Formats: sequence, structure tokens, C-alpha cells
Amino acid sequence: MNNKFKYIALLILLFSVLIYSCSSNDESCVKKTWYIDADNDNYGSNSNSIQSCEKPDGYVDNNLDCDDDNDQVNPDIQEKHNGIDDNCNGVIDECSSNSECNGICVDGVCVEDDTSFSYEFTKYHFNHELTNTDISYNFFAPKQALGSPSEKFPLIIGLHGFEYFARSKNDFLTGEASEQIGYYALGWIEEENQQQYPAYVLAPHIDTELFQSFNGEYPSWTDSKSVDFIDKLLDYIITNNPNIDKNRVYLTGHSMGGAGTWYIGSELKDKIAAIVPLSPAIKSDEYDILESRINNGEFNNLPVWCFIHRTDANNGSEDSRKLFQTMEQNSLSPVYTKWVESTNYNLSDTQIENEINMSKRFFYTEYDYSCSPGICHFAMTVALREPLLFKWLFQQRKNEQ
Repeated sequence: MNNKFKYIALLILLFSVLIYSCSSNDESCVKKTWYIDADNDNYGSNSNSIQSCEKPDGYVDNNLDCDDDNDQVNPDIQEKHNGIDDNCNGVIDECSSNSECNGICVDGVCVEDDTSFSYEFTKYHFNHELTNTDISYNFFAPKQALGSPSEKFPLIIGLHGFEYFARSKNDFLTGEASEQIGYYALGWIEEENQQQYPAYVLAPHIDTELFQSFNGEYPSWTDSKSVDFIDKLLDYIITNNPNIDKNRVYLTGHSMGGAGTWYIGSELKDKIAAIVPLSPAIKSDEYDILESRINNGEFNNLPVWCFIHRTDANNGSEDSRKLFQTMEQNSLSPVYTKWVESTNYNLSDTQIENEINMSKRFFYTEYDYSCSPGICHFAMTVALREPLLFKWLFQQRKNEQ
């Protein structure tokens, strides 16, 4: 028995030595959990984590970032009145001083009047997985949405023209073009329009960095990469802005963006409730695709109101007119409000409103006002002063088509 106990004691001693040895070796390496920091703002995300003794490149020791694609969203950022949870506290545009604020929330304080609200865009960027690039975009949240957590508002996506194509991020929506009243995306966020027709507005940008990263092979809004970018960005914006009515997402654009409006609208017709091409500059190959899609019925449930000047350069008005004539041949019954070739319909506002009240979905407006050749291409400055455009547009709902 004594020998047996001695044997057991010896085994216990050996195990103790082994355990001590292992624990002594591990003392120099205490593994921690590290979290991916994709936007390099020193805050990590739960989307990707690893355990390591030392800090890996691109990782941090916290998971407090609620949007790891945007370095302007993290716990250090001051909450802005933009419909986004900027400071990652789980609340959008909170008003710490008054949880029942009926006004707007500015930097965590309830403001009961309009004096502190700016009808301006805020610049962000979005990581596009397909191209592995950060693409900039401007975003606007309506004042009414900031004080109404349960009310839904439309989203308008505006595609820029060539004047901002391959320009620096800092030059987007600045300069001579942007100074025109009613210009492009800026027209949709003007106080006069927003007060009567509040809406979120999204303005993506094909900037210099993006263009150069593809060696000039990312030429327009009708590129497949552009379509994927708008599709993914739209999903991201809707997910992060619960006040957006996903059944009232509208697409518009000027010139190159006008052609993109036709093209992307038909590509994403299951998500877009209506499109408004403004002076679309349609290339011949793009025209053939659009004409084919009209003939194939792909626009049957996608309402369109196109605005253009009849002297628009590069056959602009001719191409737009022919697309609507193709619609007419396919029994879509477009409403012509002004000119078509030599015919001037010249509908009054009352007549147009009657057509809208009859749920007409396809409108074509070809202006003939006096303007210089360059300015005639900016029909949007007149179109975005058409009150019936807003009435028609905001009536279009995806779930009713």
C-alpha cells in the first residue's frame, strides 16, 4: 500500500510540474480580442474580430463603431441633425434636453424654431465592395423627419452631369453651375420645396479619385459598376434611415445623370417608384438599349416625367422625344405638356393637374423659352420650379404599381 501511495504522489507531482511549466510559458502571451477598424477612426466593428497577443494592423481593442465604412460616425462624433446615429449611441438625432422635442435636434439640444436648421448637404463616403473604393456622396435629411420618428418621407436620388464628373470631392456642388437657382440636387433641398414637399435627398459623386482608380474605364452612370454602386448605397441609406419610405424612392439626374436616370431606373425598377430625367444626354448605344427596354415592357410600371429644352444640343430633345413616341407606340399613353416636334400642346396647369388626378404616369415636357445654347441644357432650373412635378412625383408609390 505504501508503494502505491508513493506512486500516486509521484504522478501528482509530475502533473503539477507540467501545469506550472505551461502556465509559466503562457504568462508572456495574454491573448486579446481585436476588432476590424475599416474606416481608420480608432473604433472597431463586430463584423470581424480576431484573437492575438499583439495588435494586428487595421484592428483596435473596441467594437464601438456602428458604421465602420464611415469615419464620420463613431462615439467621438457630435450628433448632427441628419437622420443618422452619428455618435453610435443607438438613437438617431436625440435631444438630450427634451425627449419629446417637437422641433429639431441640433447637437443634442432641442431647437423649437427653424433658425438653426441648414438646408445644406452633409458629405459622407461609402465603401463600394464591388470596386473596393470609397465613393463620396452628399446627404440631406428633411427637418420634418428629425422631429417625427415614426413618419415616413420619400428619398430622392440625384445623379450629376458631366460638369461634376471626375472632379475633386471638395469641388462637388460648388462653382458656377451650382449657383443657378434650382440646380440639380440643390434644387430638391431648397427651403421653398422642402417646406411643402419634405424629402431625403441623396447625391452620389463620381469623383477624381474614383475615375483615376479605374484608369478612365468608369465612364458614366450607365456603367454596370455605377448601377451596383447605386443599388448598394440605396440599401445602405434605407437601412440606416428608418424614416425613409422605401415605397417612395425617386431617381432623377441632369445631362449625363439624366441618361443614367433612364438606365439605372430600368435596372432597379423593383426599387424605384418613379424617375425624372432632366435634359438627358443619351448616347446612341444607350438610346438603343432604352428603346429596346420600352418595347420589352420594362418601363410599363415605372412612371417617367422628362424635362428638356427643344434646342438642347446633341440631339438631346430628339432622342427624348423619340423615346416617348416609342412609349406611345406601346400604348403607355404619355401626356405631352408643351412641344412635340411642330405641335405645341401648351397644356395649362389645370389641364396637367387633371391628368395627374387621373393617375397618368408618363409626362413629357419640351420647353421653348428663350435661352442661350449653353443655358438651354439646364432645363432643370425651370423644371424644379414646376409645382405640379412635385405633386405628381410624391404621389408615385412602388406598392401601388
